[in-house]
Amino acid sequence: MLSWWDYGNWILYQAKRPVVSNNFQTGIEDASKFYLSEDEKTATDILDARRTKYVITDYDMLYGKLPAIALWANKDPSEYQSSQDLGNYLAVVPTKKLYQTTLALLHFIDGSSLGHFRLIYESHTIVGQNPPTSSLKIFEYVPGALIRVSNAPGKKVVTLLNMTSNQGRKFIYVNEGTSEVRVPYSTEKRYGTYAITPYLVVSGNNSTNMRRQSINVTEDDVQNGKVLEVTM
Repeated sequence: MLSWWDYGNWILYQAKRPVVSNNFQTGIEDASKFYLSEDEKTATDILDARRTKYVITDYDMLYGKLPAIALWANKDPSEYQSSQDLGNYLAVVPTKKLYQTTLALLHFIDGSSLGHFRLIYESHTIVGQNPPTSSLKIFEYVPGALIRVSNAPGKKVVTLLNMTSNQGRKFIYVNEGTSEVRVPYSTEKRYGTYAITPYLVVSGNNSTNMRRQSINVTEDDVQNGKVLEVTM
């Protein structure tokens, strides 16, 4: 399991699972590079090398812990957040670059735009603004099913899936690609976080050639990286 180092020993004790980074700060370089990666392949390469299946994010990583994460990744913290003096207090403002990181994509938008990560748990405590979010989330790293629209070569393909979290929060998973899209959720109920509708697959580059179709994805499809051919 991959988390920031401060959760490492707690995970070892509570979950009896090996961790990438622990309270002795071993593996902290890989953890920091994962969280600040800006493309999914870089992120998954780190998980593959570490044989990691689960990832933990928490709200403080995006604010109070972010400078340390950046320094361990040999990055300048000011690239990811700035300070704004509001008189009675100092506000920390995320930059555009922070929103492009794997950490932000997971914690702020539940892994939308990523094809290998699915939310399986979030804590009940809600913190922050713009947007408010659970203080802690757990994601599973999966091969993901590949939805391929066989009659849409070179066309934009978007998938949308209505979800509910283990806390009853409704959200929409969205991903897009050209001709095909990889998706991490099945439409079968496996965890407390699950799909409540089939995927809506939309294909086309403009309103005149837009096509839509609903499709179900099995857990077997997701776990074995199966290709699902769709013709619209």
